[in-house]
Amino acid sequence: MKPNISPLLWLAKQYLRYNPFFIYGDKNPLLHQTEIVARTLFIKPMRILLADVIGLGKTITALRTLKVLGRYTDIKKVLIVVPSILMEQWKDDMRSMGIDPKLIDREKLDFYRRSGGFQSGWYIGSMDTLKRPEYQNLLLREKWNAIIVDEAHKLGIPGSEPNDRWKNLGRVLIENRDAVLLLLSATPHRGKPKDYLARLALIDPTLLDVTNVGVLDKVFDKPEFYRRTHNVILFRRSKDDVNRFYEKREIFKPCLMMAVLTEPNEEEKRFLRIVTELATTYLNSYYARMLSEFGWKTGRAQGIVGLLKTLLIKRGLSSPQSLVKTFSKLVMKRGRFTELMEQGYSFEQVQEKLAEELEEYSKHLDEMLTGDIEDYEKEFDEEFDNLASYFDKFLGEEFKEKLEEARESAERILRGEVEDSKIETLKKILRVVLQESSEQLPNDFKDLPSGKVIIFTEFKDTAYYLYERLRRWTLESFGTEEIVQVFTSDNRGEVEKI
Repeated sequence: MKPNISPLLWLAKQYLRYNPFFIYGDKNPLLHQTEIVARTLFIKPMRILLADVIGLGKTITALRTLKVLGRYTDIKKVLIVVPSILMEQWKDDMRSMGIDPKLIDREKLDFYRRSGGFQSGWYIGSMDTLKRPEYQNLLLREKWNAIIVDEAHKLGIPGSEPNDRWKNLGRVLIENRDAVLLLLSATPHRGKPKDYLARLALIDPTLLDVTNVGVLDKVFDKPEFYRRTHNVILFRRSKDDVNRFYEKREIFKPCLMMAVLTEPNEEEKRFLRIVTELATTYLNSYYARMLSEFGWKTGRAQGIVGLLKTLLIKRGLSSPQSLVKTFSKLVMKRGRFTELMEQGYSFEQVQEKLAEELEEYSKHLDEMLTGDIEDYEKEFDEEFDNLASYFDKFLGEEFKEKLEEARESAERILRGEVEDSKIETLKKILRVVLQESSEQLPNDFKDLPSGKVIIFTEFKDTAYYLYERLRRWTLESFGTEEIVQVFTSDNRGEVEKI
């Protein structure tokens, strides 16, 4: 009997060692994760964009894929690039699978230089740290066997040209074209074919042999090309796919998405109409003025008008608080123009310098809006308010009068003379969550009274505006203001407590 058992035990051992289903650390495997591992084993070099929706475990899938590949091929040096806010999560997941993460940061930079580079191991670093020149020089000297980039949509062409992440980190990916590459993103396509194709070019650099990155869409933005990439270098599954086809049970609860329409009151209609007019009709005349009075070229003028439009809409529509703060900057007498004139620049020099600075600002905001706020010293609020100070001498009197009108309407809401319709609607939703019993609700909403709500907003001043208004309301309605908490860059260290 013994000679017959030994081969069976050996076979079972090999099966457990090489079958991707069993290589998962202490994480329970799901079939959609195992499928990626199994299907990509036969791609060489294995370079893919894993675009599963949020919550499907792309991190675990990527790590499992490399663990399995490590059984078949020599993977000694692995580079993992992630936004800084996800660093701790990645390190925890790596340790759970028996991987010892080695950090690449400023403290370790000199050590890696002195030791002649990177020894064998799995290295992890922040995206906006690793894109810097001092790190680039070190990364480019290495031959990486595998690279993972999380939140890969942050590498691309958000504006008119590739951002620094694409140019700098992308160079590492392209020069290691024989390395295993996993780009991870739940939002791989952000509406611009050129931006999306720039990421596909990192997976398959031969696209750049055909044409340059700025015009990839002219050649490859075709349905037939995209069809050929699906389930070959691009993989995307939804939670419904996992429930219905992979696990055949409810792993993920259904997510009910609703748009709640709010009817603005007369005062809100007034300032909304003004903001809309400013961002359309008045900006068109502003554009013509820049061409005629300042002699700026069409492309430059369009870029600056686009920047001002973003400023007006994002800050004007976020909250009355953000509108008042930013519009006050736009109408102030003393801005960047005056500041430069006082420094001794001529009128023509000031115009040119402002145009150059605004163009740089546009690139910087593109980076921020697609990036990781922790990697920047200033919040969006501060950046947009600083940007507003650049337009002090460029706006006509009629434009400024309209800004003043909008500001006065918003100030009446802040003083409590007029209701904020969006906040009143929010209170009704919160009352259901905090007070109503599930028996009173339709079936689709039975889980709603959980007592927990997360409210996201783009700007810190809007977050504090909501916080103060809701605290007063919960004190009046529920006898306590402690149930409302705010989380911004001011109290990052309290996230676990909150």
